[in-house]
Amino acid sequence: MARGSLNETIHWMLLAYARHLLTVEQVNTLKPALLLAQFGVSHIDV
Repeated sequence: MARGSLNETIHWMLLAYARHLLTVEQVNTLKPALLLAQFGVSHIDV
C-alpha cells in the first residue's frame, strides 16, 4: 500500500470516527491492520 493511500485512509477513518460514523469497536477492529500496513507488514505468521 502506498504511504499516501495509507495516510488518506487513516485521515478518513479519523474523520468518520469524529462524526460518529464509526464505533469504537469498528476502529479497534481496523487499527491493527492499519498499523501493520504502516510498517510494511502484509501478514503475521502465528
